[in-house]
Amino acid sequence: MRYNIKNNTGKDFSVLNGLIEKFFPYAQENMGFDQPVTIVLESDLENAANPLGKTAYYSPSDNTVVLYTDNRHTKDLMRSLSHELVHHKQNCNGELSEITGEQGYAQTEIGHRIEEEAYSLGNTCFRNWEDSVKKQINETSYITKEDKKMKLTETQLRQIIKSALKSLKEETISKEEK
Repeated sequence: MRYNIKNNTGKDFSVLNGLIEKFFPYAQENMGFDQPVTIVLESDLENAANPLGKTAYYSPSDNTVVLYTDNRHTKDLMRSLSHELVHHKQNCNGELSEITGEQGYAQTEIGHRIEEEAYSLGNTCFRNWEDSVKKQINETSYITKEDKKMKLTETQLRQIIKSALKSLKEETISKEEK
């Protein structure tokens, strides 16, 4: 399944693009959508200045997810993408045919169900993917918690203590001579 990213911001989003590349197949498999989607990265400073401005939206007519990027953490953009991909799944399944997307639609019975699923499945899907990525990083790390522990024999420990005491004694004598 393909996706296309359009960056309309003029900013470098290579880190976000890399995360999307890894997340998208996971989301598709776990959400079950079967049509391509376009992901648009959009800058809108007026929207960003609005404390209740949009963070993202899905356009069912052209299978497009729009992510507003200004002043947002990459992880937050990924959460929004995951939420909107649930709407894409819903559209692929024909569930959005009666939804207008106008303000207040989420308070209708069908709108509430649509949004509830998007929040629940979107957050769960992203969180599970994130946890799996973190687990892979920990499993492939060359430094494990066990490796970080100092492993000393009694002889080595005695030598370290003697050396520290010798340095402390020399430092004390040096200060007394001044």
